[in-house]
Amino acid sequence: MTTEPVNPYSTGDTTTNTAGRASLIVAVVIVVIGVVQQVISQSIPLIMRDLDLDTTAVGLIFGAFGLVVGVLAVVGLVLGIIGLGRSGAPRAAAGAGTAIAASSLLSVALGFLLPFIINAVY
Repeated sequence: MTTEPVNPYSTGDTTTNTAGRASLIVAVVIVVIGVVQQVISQSIPLIMRDLDLDTTAVGLIFGAFGLVVGVLAVVGLVLGIIGLGRSGAPRAAAGAGTAIAASSLLSVALGFLLPFIINAVY
């Protein structure tokens, strides 16, 4: 009779936290989109010249980025909160996903609201 070798590093807990893991995956996608947005933002003068775009078109491009990131941030936040609420499941991925999604949502909200606030003040 043979037995499976025991992994000395195993905690014995085979529970997974699918919602937490999904939240982290969404958060990584948000970060990748942010990197792409930064590359585009550094290239804006060239893009505007080559494609003959005005500032309204550029604003629409960045508005689309903000909308996509905002939707993903809400999804990541909801999944992360669900993952954090699961008792007995690992929570590290859910915590990281929740934190990244929440900070992204705050950033998007400020990005959309600040122009209106600045225009109202000045």
